[in-house]
Amino acid sequence: LFHSMMDIIEEEENLHSVNEETENASTYEFLVKPQKWKCLWEKTIQKNIQQKIQKYIILQEERTESQLAVNLGYLRKQVVTDISTVKNNLQKCYPEKYRILDMYVKHFHEIISSNLRELLEKQMEYNELYAVLDWAVNTYPSEEVLRHEDLQPDVNAENLGQLLDQTTMDKLKNDYCEAVQQKIRKWMDNLIKLEQNKWSSENSPEILNNYYHSPLHIDVQMMIGQHMKNAEKIDNHLRNKLCIICMEEAKHFVSRIPNIVEDWAMNDVAGQNISRLLGHLLAIINSFQDLKSGLTQLDNLHLTNHEEMERAVDDALESFNKLILSQFKGKTQIHFEKLMTRLWISDSEGFEEIMIVINELSLHIKKMKQPAKSNLVQLIHYHIVKEYIVQVMKKKKSYKKSITCEKAAKRILEQSDAIKEIFNGLGSTAEWLNNAVIYISNIIGQNDKKVIREKVTALNEEYPDVSAEHISAILHYRKALSNKTKRKILKHFEKLPKKDMPKNQMLFSEINVHSTASCLPYV
Repeated sequence: LFHSMMDIIEEEENLHSVNEETENASTYEFLVKPQKWKCLWEKTIQKNIQQKIQKYIILQEERTESQLAVNLGYLRKQVVTDISTVKNNLQKCYPEKYRILDMYVKHFHEIISSNLRELLEKQMEYNELYAVLDWAVNTYPSEEVLRHEDLQPDVNAENLGQLLDQTTMDKLKNDYCEAVQQKIRKWMDNLIKLEQNKWSSENSPEILNNYYHSPLHIDVQMMIGQHMKNAEKIDNHLRNKLCIICMEEAKHFVSRIPNIVEDWAMNDVAGQNISRLLGHLLAIINSFQDLKSGLTQLDNLHLTNHEEMERAVDDALESFNKLILSQFKGKTQIHFEKLMTRLWISDSEGFEEIMIVINELSLHIKKMKQPAKSNLVQLIHYHIVKEYIVQVMKKKKSYKKSITCEKAAKRILEQSDAIKEIFNGLGSTAEWLNNAVIYISNIIGQNDKKVIREKVTALNEEYPDVSAEHISAILHYRKALSNKTKRKILKHFEKLPKKDMPKNQMLFSEINVHSTASCLPYV
C-alpha cells in the first residue's frame, strides 16, 4: 500500500510536470490538473507531528510546578524516538530525492518552535519559563535530542538554526528575570515572617559552636547561588542580569531587617522580651557576617555587586549596634544619674546596677562572632566611659575637705578599674579609653598644686580634645582649692600644646559641660 501511494505521487507529478493551470480552468481542465498529492501527503505528516507535539507543550490550569519540565522531558524522548524511526525504518522506503529524514527533522523543528512561541504568550511561572529556556538552549540542540547518538550522523543540527528566534529569546529571558525577581521578593517576605515568629516564640535562639546561630545567610546564599547557577547554563548575559537582580533584592532584604527589628522592639513596651530578642538579634548579626564573607565564595559575582552588598551588610550591622546601644542606654541611664551625688561616695548601688546590666549583656556578646563582637564591645565601652565622664561634668557636688576629695577619687578609681576589667574580659581593643577616668580621679584626689598641673598636662597629652571647660568642671570638686589657684591651673592648661587626634578617638569633645551649674571663669 505504501509503495502504491508513492507510485501514485510519482506518476501524478510526472504527468503534470509541464502543465501550469490558471484560476479560470474549465471543468475538464480541473479534472486533469495536478492534485498535489505530495503536498497533501506532507501536510498529513505535519498534522501528525503537531498532534504529537501539542500534548506535551501545554499548560494545564491545575498543574504542579514541575509539570511543564516533565512534559518537555517526555517531548525529548518522543522527538528522538520518532526521528530515529524515520532514520532507521522509514527513510529506506522513500526515493532518495524525497530527503524524508531532513523533511521530518525540519517539520519537527518548526512545529516545536511554533508551539513554544504560542505557549510563551500565556502567563507562566518562573520555573516554567526556565524549563522552556533550558530546553531550547541546552536540551534540544544537544546530545539529548538533535545530536543524540541514535540520530547521528544523518541529522545535522547546524542546518536548522535556533529553535526560537532572537526576539522571542530576548522576551523569554526578560520575562524569566521579572518572574525570578517576584519569586525572590515573596520568598524573602516569607523568610522575614519566619524570623518574626521566632522572636515572638518562647524559644531561645539556636546556638551552634558556642555562637548564636541563624540560617538566614545560608538561605540567601543558596538563593543567589542557585539562580546564578541556573542562569550560567543559559548564557553569560542572563547570568549577569540575574546577578544584579539577586544582589539588589538581597540588599533590600538586608536593609529591611533592622527596621523590622526596631519596630518589634519598640512595640514591646514592657520590655519583657528584650533579652530574648537580643539573642535573636545577635544571631542575625552573626548570620549577616557569614553572608558578607560567604558571598566572596560565589563564582562569577561581579566585584561591584559584591562591594555594594558588603556596604548594605555593614549599614545593617551599624543599625543593629545602634539599636542594642539604645536598649542598653535605656536600662542604665537611671543608674548613671546616681553617680557623683552626695550619697555616691558611701553608696555604690547605682554603679553596681550598671555593672549588672553590662554583665548580662556580656553573656550575650560572648556568643557573637568577630569582627561584629569587637565593634559592639568598643561601642558599649566608649559609651560607659563617656557617660561616666558626663556625670562628672554635671558638677553635682563639691567637697570642702581634702579627705572627702580623696575618698571620691578612690571611688572613681575603683569604678574605673571595674570598667576596665570587664571590658578587657570582653576583648575590648579600645585601650585608649582606660586612662580618661583615671586622670580625673588623680586630679580630684590630689592636694599638691604642682602635681595637679602635672596631671592636667598628662590628661591634655593623652586626650587633646579636652577643653578648659572640662578642666574647670573637674576642679569644681575641690572646693577647698582657691579660685586663684584654679585660674592659674587653667592658664597653665591653655598654654599647653595641642596635638592632632584620630577622629575615632574623640572623647571629651563629645561631652558638654553642664551649663546650669556655676562654672569657674577660666579666661
